[in-house]
Amino acid sequence: MKLVFSIAILLSSVLSIAQENIYGFWHDSPHVGSGLGNYYAFFDNNNFVYSTNSMDCDQRLESYSGVFTIKEDTLILYIRQIDILLDGKIEEDNTSCYNGYYIDGGDRISIETRKDYERKYKIAFSTYSIEEFELEMIQIGTASFYLLSKDPSVYIND
Repeated sequence: MKLVFSIAILLSSVLSIAQENIYGFWHDSPHVGSGLGNYYAFFDNNNFVYSTNSMDCDQRLESYSGVFTIKEDTLILYIRQIDILLDGKIEEDNTSCYNGYYIDGGDRISIETRKDYERKYKIAFSTYSIEEFELEMIQIGTASFYLLSKDPSVYIND
């Protein structure tokens, strides 16, 4: 009985460590250029926001948000709102959109989901270092993200 209880305490400690480690602003690049790339913002109230690359200007999906939890090495996202661009016309862009196109005249709408849409991703934490520069990293599914701030409100508002 003591062994089962000890294992349960150990697993809850690992869960707590992963939960604490994930809070912050995670960006798909170790640096921010003229616009934000894909990112996750995980707040200490267990809300999250995922946003697509702001320089991918013909993207219809802009972001989704909701609440999250971590079970062992799995991040579970419960999506409650999706922000998209409707209508508009795809035009050529010669300025800052990295793919050369943007959506002209699209309407931004937010859709609340009728029920939580659940997505599960395996996660793993590591460290990125180059010369004397070091950042925490997280692998979410097949994508890597870099911790730019433990406080996501430095980059966005929840």
